[in-house]
Amino acid sequence: MRYFKLGAKAEMFYDPITKIKITKGIIAAISEKQVMGSKVLQKAIAGGHLESTSEMEYLNKQIAEGKKLIPKKEEANEEANEEQPLNNGGLTEEEAAEILDQIKEKTLEEIPEYLLTLGLPKAEIDTIMQLGSRKKVVKFLEEKFKA
Repeated sequence: MRYFKLGAKAEMFYDPITKIKITKGIIAAISEKQVMGSKVLQKAIAGGHLESTSEMEYLNKQIAEGKKLIPKKEEANEEANEEQPLNNGGLTEEEAAEILDQIKEKTLEEIPEYLLTLGLPKAEIDTIMQLGSRKKVVKFLEEKFKA
């Protein structure tokens, strides 16, 4: 999977073959097969109309918008969840550093349980854990707590 956003001067992108539409502020996940199969996409990338971006930026955007990467049926009722997401604005640098140190000591299996103790909603934790590897999860959480 590759991730793209509009280039600096672009207002919108639409490819009628793949039906991909990208507007300002949107980051799209596009498969390599789609990129290779569409001359329109290839030209847009080569011409700077679309810019490549990182998976991390894509995931940050998804989480910021409250989207689930792979929605699950049981999450449909979680909107009533009273837990509040962790807001780094309420943490001192020392507190954020301590939390990161704790996270770095945990295994991939222990991280979700620890994040629950911090007050992160289960749906957000599930989304973060979809990154797959411990390294990616820790890197994402480092960015989240430093923000």
